[in-house]
Amino acid sequence: MLLPLALRASATADHVGRQYCINPNAPGELELKASERFDADLSREFRLRSSGFGSRAELRAALDNITDTAIYDQCGLPQPGRTFRFQVRLR
Repeated sequence: MLLPLALRASATADHVGRQYCINPNAPGELELKASERFDADLSREFRLRSSGFGSRAELRAALDNITDTAIYDQCGLPQPGRTFRFQVRLR
């Protein structure tokens, strides 16, 4: 989505359904509940000079897993929690 001041924004939502895994420390299967993850980012591109490498720069700020939800890929192995990223890219 293009915003004022030539800013670009995007947001995503990912759903992970209920999962089951075998926990070697407990009998039977362990149920991992369904969860959602929400990410958002904001960026802007600047022209620094007319041509060549480094003639354009992109600044991006992003927040991943905004709600800090515990999402597991496997038993006992969670994905990262809330993460803030800042990126500068030269082209």
